[in-house]
Amino acid sequence: MDKYNYDAVLAFAEQSGIPVAFHSYPNRLKKNVCAPNRIAHVLDRHPDLIAIVSHLGGFQWKDAVKLNAYFDISAILPDYVLKYGIEKCSRILRNFPVDRLFFATDWPCSRSCRTEEIYERYFDILDQMDFTETEAEQIAFGNIAALLWKTEQ
Repeated sequence: MDKYNYDAVLAFAEQSGIPVAFHSYPNRLKKNVCAPNRIAHVLDRHPDLIAIVSHLGGFQWKDAVKLNAYFDISAILPDYVLKYGIEKCSRILRNFPVDRLFFATDWPCSRSCRTEEIYERYFDILDQMDFTETEAEQIAFGNIAALLWKTEQ
């Protein structure tokens, strides 16, 4: 089997302007197949692909920030706050273009079974950061709406 057997699908998405989401919450596995540096190799082969990197690349955000992609903050935001605190978490998010960040839920979520709790937790975290109201609206819904509207055209 071809090592890059998904290239035909990605080429179609790239040509058609269809966004593709990549799970990227690497752990300590020997082969970190979802690490941002692995996604970088895919984007090298498909430079016009509209890529969405889920979970901000996990704790490998320094590699993710180099990618020409959009980033959802699902599942990672509470983990960043627990590990780094609000201020450093805010500084991490500020490394990414605000117009490339957006809220997502990562359902089903092991952190809570109630969707309302997920939203409350994320918005509580975002409210404690130094984002302007306009930036917060972009992250909450504006950026993903603009991306989907653009790809619908």
